[in-house]
Amino acid sequence: MADATPGRRITVEVIHAEPTRCWRRSLEVAAGTTLGEAIARCGLQVDLQTLGMGIHGHSCRPDRVLADGDRVELYRPLLISPQAARRLRAARAQDRSAGPA
Repeated sequence: MADATPGRRITVEVIHAEPTRCWRRSLEVAAGTTLGEAIARCGLQVDLQTLGMGIHGHSCRPDRVLADGDRVELYRPLLISPQAARRLRAARAQDRSAGPA
């Protein structure tokens, strides 16, 4: 449980990777600040309805209270499912191992 001592400040980092660049901002926020509040305060102009969010690689809801040192991450939607990507890689590897006909 987060320490919500009045006036206490914590530092968190908000990160969002786009295909061509990575956006990162360190924020000092009040103890008790939620994931959604930190994202709203960071100044990043994105559609939160299409992005996932989490802390240190674990998916979280916007009402999750942050702790000092948390890394808030915004996740882009997948372009292809992990299962379909594995199938494509396996098919390509099999084609390469078969060699020329």
